[in-house]
Amino acid sequence: MNFAKTAGAPPTLASAYEPPERIHDMFPPHSAVALFGAGNPATRACEQVASELFLANRRVVIVPVLTLLHTRPLPNPNLTGARQASDGTFWLWPAARARTFEAVNAQTSQSDLDWMSSLRSNFDLVLLDCPGLETTPRCAAIALMAQSALLAVEANRTSRQQIIQTQHALQSSGIRLDGSILVQNGREQ
Repeated sequence: MNFAKTAGAPPTLASAYEPPERIHDMFPPHSAVALFGAGNPATRACEQVASELFLANRRVVIVPVLTLLHTRPLPNPNLTGARQASDGTFWLWPAARARTFEAVNAQTSQSDLDWMSSLRSNFDLVLLDCPGLETTPRCAAIALMAQSALLAVEANRTSRQQIIQTQHALQSSGIRLDGSILVQNGREQ
């Protein structure tokens, strides 16, 4: 896996890349990370990160933010509210479409914080699978609940302009970008 990390500022195309790190050392226990796609590689990146952490005996739950935006999940999820992926390497929450509701408000409610706290206490890592803010700006309110944000970039498919636009959209939404993940040939590098 190739990770680019920056200290305090969003990465730029001219950022110096550090050597690949051991992935299980990158994410503190019981933390939440928002993965954004410049293009659409965030889901693959989430699944690959979760699979890698599974090998290090870390329990990971992936929260598809688009699903979350269209459902009203239980405020205190537990393992009965999540389902395991078919290969058993990670969990998905919410497991199925729950009651439909209008939309997540820009302001985070106490019940929103309850589901995140519950997931963080039940899993070693919460990965928020976020679509691009250009297409779904409402996901910013959920992404702000994470401790960090990473940008998933697809090799030979994501243009420089897409990366720059995504960086600006994240920055203007108050989301600090901590690094990037290069996704190549349908898998993470």
